[in-house]
Amino acid sequence: VSQSRYRIAISINPKDPESYYLRGFYELVGNRDSTAKVYLLKAVDLGSENPETYYSLGNLEVFKEKYNDARKWYLVAMKKDSLDPAYPFAYGLSYYQQKNYSQALVWFNKSLDLDPYYSKTLSQLYTYYFEVAKNVSLADKYNNQMLTADSLHPIARFNRASVLLQKGLKLKSTAAENSKSAYVADSLLFLAVEEYTRSLTRSPGYVLALYNRGYAYRTLGLIPEAKKDFEKVLRLDPYHSKSYFMLATLYEYGKDFENAKK
Repeated sequence: VSQSRYRIAISINPKDPESYYLRGFYELVGNRDSTAKVYLLKAVDLGSENPETYYSLGNLEVFKEKYNDARKWYLVAMKKDSLDPAYPFAYGLSYYQQKNYSQALVWFNKSLDLDPYYSKTLSQLYTYYFEVAKNVSLADKYNNQMLTADSLHPIARFNRASVLLQKGLKLKSTAAENSKSAYVADSLLFLAVEEYTRSLTRSPGYVLALYNRGYAYRTLGLIPEAKKDFEKVLRLDPYHSKSYFMLATLYEYGKDFENAKK
């Protein structure tokens, strides 16, 4: 239906670049990249002033890992709209994907200059400082900034939960039974469960949050709760092999060997 409507719009006014942009965007969303590019380039030829036309072309080039070409389109988008933080973020992300982190950080900061609470940039900075630079305090800074803007941001809550889970598991592996360390480890795991639950409040289909919460429950010995989370993961993603494995270990622990084998 949408395709035919865009076709009608183009036939009524074949010189309107916006109609070609919208048709191109529709094709892009439908993963028809080649057709999308044809319509988006037609919009460019007709003098499109919509920055999203150029942003979409940049995204198409990123999908093909043609990062230099992508950045050319993102620069045009920024010229058309110098106040949208999405465009410098996308420009920086193209460098990030090439592991050129110094350039990526320059553009991420330009994005935050336009909007200090732009969640995509904050999330990517968290990932960089947590996974690449191994600077937990800076990672927390950007994660907390996300939570300041949105206290139930699912990714920010997930990030906080994952740090707690990691700390709890590490402490649990070295803590003696009934020791103070074991108590602290369990406390951290319960806090992780709470944070994953907050993440799932906004995004109930967040598979990794469900799996990690199930893992925390399993470590705490809360077997019914763990089973429930792993089973829900499998309803959402029937190919999630780790959840099958976890369920197998739980059935085996309960001496239900038939279900464990299954």
